[in-house]
Amino acid sequence: MEEIDLTLVASQKNRIMHLLREYHFDPLAFEWKTATRDELFEDKYGIAFRYTVSVLEHKRTGYSFSFEKHKSRYSPGHQLRTRLEPWNSLNDREEHIRDWLFNLQAEINEPDLWRQLEQQSKVAELASRTVENTPFSADERIYLSEQLETIRTKIIQTHQLETHQIEFLTERMEYLEEALNRFGRKDWLNLVFGVLATIVVSAAFAPEVTSNLLASVSNAIQPFIEVLKQLATTQ
Repeated sequence: MEEIDLTLVASQKNRIMHLLREYHFDPLAFEWKTATRDELFEDKYGIAFRYTVSVLEHKRTGYSFSFEKHKSRYSPGHQLRTRLEPWNSLNDREEHIRDWLFNLQAEINEPDLWRQLEQQSKVAELASRTVENTPFSADERIYLSEQLETIRTKIIQTHQLETHQIEFLTERMEYLEEALNRFGRKDWLNLVFGVLATIVVSAAFAPEVTSNLLASVSNAIQPFIEVLKQLATTQ
């Protein structure tokens, strides 16, 4: 098997560093690696080649761009996790790099809503184990009602929502406020996170709106849970 080195030279890597900075990336957030690719020509001679290629990997996410022979393999791609695109010139390959950096930037900035929901679920589970299911006091109902209204107002004022989204958010927040009079502490906290999941699925908010909503509710509820936990341990 004949081995061929197709790794990038210093001038090519320097050009890529300029592209990273153009897209506002820190070059130190990436590292260069190599990979091998085998190619076998099915003829009477059975000639085989092994290529060594350069791979640029984003350290935190593991996404990468592989500089293959006459093609670019990169992840993330547009609407695909991995794209494999042929190139006929260095200009073609540079366009692939730009596409990769654009997609990478979008993925890094995209909030992980599944992880946030999972964190909210863990908070609800903790509350179920540590909070008594006793009725809210009048002061507690006032505090939580104010927090719900503050969150609703902040979301509406901060983001450009459709009319139906505002109406749905308002209806769900009013439902949680009304439930303060009917549910005990534990049941209401569990209800909150169930309603949040419904809002995420049904309202079709933009990711940044959903992320803001989840974080705002968590920030408002978490101190309240901590106070109830401390009361429970002193009783």
